[in-house]
Amino acid sequence: MVPSRLRHWSPIALVLAVLLALGAVAAPAQATTTRKISLHASATTVATGATVTFSGTLAPTPTGSGLKLQIQAGGYWLDARSNLKTTDAAGTYKIAVVMPTYTGKYYFRTVAAASSGRSAATSSTVAITVLKKVTVSIKASRTTVPQGGSTTFTGHVSSCQVGASVALQRFSTSGWVKISSATLNSNCNYSKSTSPSANGSYRVYASKHGAYAPANSSSVRITYNGPAPMPPTITTTSLPGGSVGTAYSQTLTKTGNVGTWSKASGALPNGLTLSSSTGEISGTPTSGATYNFTVKFTENASKLSDTQALSITIVSGPAITTTSLPDGKRGVPYAATLTKTGADGTWSALHLPNGTSLNADTGEISGTPVVDGDFTVAATFTETVSGKKANASFPLHIAVSPPPVITTTTLPDGVKSAAYSTTLAETSDSGLSGTWAVTQGALPPGVTLDAATGHLSGAPTASDDYAFTVTFTETAAQTSDSQGLILHVSPAANSPEITTTTLANGTVGTAYPTQQLQGSGAGTWSITKLALPPGLNLNGLTGQITGTPTAAGDYVFQVKYTTLTGTNTKILSIHVDPAP
Repeated sequence: MVPSRLRHWSPIALVLAVLLALGAVAAPAQATTTRKISLHASATTVATGATVTFSGTLAPTPTGSGLKLQIQAGGYWLDARSNLKTTDAAGTYKIAVVMPTYTGKYYFRTVAAASSGRSAATSSTVAITVLKKVTVSIKASRTTVPQGGSTTFTGHVSSCQVGASVALQRFSTSGWVKISSATLNSNCNYSKSTSPSANGSYRVYASKHGAYAPANSSSVRITYNGPAPMPPTITTTSLPGGSVGTAYSQTLTKTGNVGTWSKASGALPNGLTLSSSTGEISGTPTSGATYNFTVKFTENASKLSDTQALSITIVSGPAITTTSLPDGKRGVPYAATLTKTGADGTWSALHLPNGTSLNADTGEISGTPVVDGDFTVAATFTETVSGKKANASFPLHIAVSPPPVITTTTLPDGVKSAAYSTTLAETSDSGLSGTWAVTQGALPPGVTLDAATGHLSGAPTASDDYAFTVTFTETAAQTSDSQGLILHVSPAANSPEITTTTLANGTVGTAYPTQQLQGSGAGTWSITKLALPPGLNLNGLTGQITGTPTAAGDYVFQVKYTTLTGTNTKILSIHVDPAP
């Protein structure tokens, strides 16, 4: 029987078609040249609406050979650009594509159809991650800076994590180089000062966070207008305490040239003196108290100076100054450092939680508690030279660490015999490692779960809807979470599509609003797993669900759609409310 589309052809066209067909049959077989396609992307992580340039080669092939750029949609490959041509004898091609306005991970490939004795070819897949666009503004308090002067960069990041940092960068011969960082406040604003020593361009860079793309500000040109005298700076901002009868020695530090030290105001501890040439405070304290004073450093040549307020606490013996310890959690690394006044010495402690220990030299309590509860830590510090001791007790609460939470609730569909890959995700309070396992049900045949990473991969060998439960267990805390999942595997890449995603709710005793199942092409419908709510029926020819529900509840079932090209299944549900 002649296909319907041929009934409208003219007799001449039909004769030509037959002659061409016979010619094709009679033509001698030609050797096929195998071709290969390469595919590269100018960037693999971009913001929404950004332009990505795809390029590569199709070889061997003449100039002007055609090929297509395709994008993956579910289990299908759709043409993104169908009019690509090679531009030279090497088979070079290039195309610029604007990325979608929705975030996500998009997969691209290039294909070339067989022609003129040359084989078809398909490139490897290139993944492009599309993130939300971020903007960064920048402003300099002044763009001309004298020697020793500074300028302050301020600006705003359109989307940020409060407390995160941005990088202040300067352009050099090797590109943009980070010179410092600034912390973002609750309004996503930053402020950072710098003291240039030469002309240069500056910008601020915000790294990727969550679903937001990395971004940088425009550049600001700073002109260095030197020289100008730079005063010295006393860099010592605090001094350790001491003990009566124990030798004390600390040397003050500063920037700048040679000069002299002096005491501008206040009083040093009794028994201590300040060296005018070296800045060393030394001696043996004779009385205990807190002594407040101000030191001054003056450069000999320039007479420029700086002052700094300082204090020294002298105690009759060592004293533990820590007043409390932070709480901890079982299975979570813990760290806290005890502090004291006095001379050098060693630490010891009793009644620490199992899994933790005290560093005798630094006073740091660290480790991973393996039990929870309330502990009273008894700490002792002993000065090495004098042998004097200080004691203190602290309550320490170790709480039970919350269990992890599996955040993956749905899985992307798979296709029979096609490669499948996705990674399960979880959040845990401790951030420690753990293991994944399937604890109920079964994965599709051909698909496996990596116990260490939670990665599902493989090639399904059978189509169906596979329901199973995964469990993530933290190694240290031995806490866990489980999540039920469904992995739908379509029969083949050309199987019909079921486009219905949701169905209307019903009410007991009230006629259910007719629902029409939708699919691609003409076919028949059936229920293959579980059942519709009592009182409802599925018309296998039309795909309509009708009837009057007789029992309330949530009903989950699997529908099957069969066409001439294949079959497909989907899990759907109907909620039925009680009668009013």
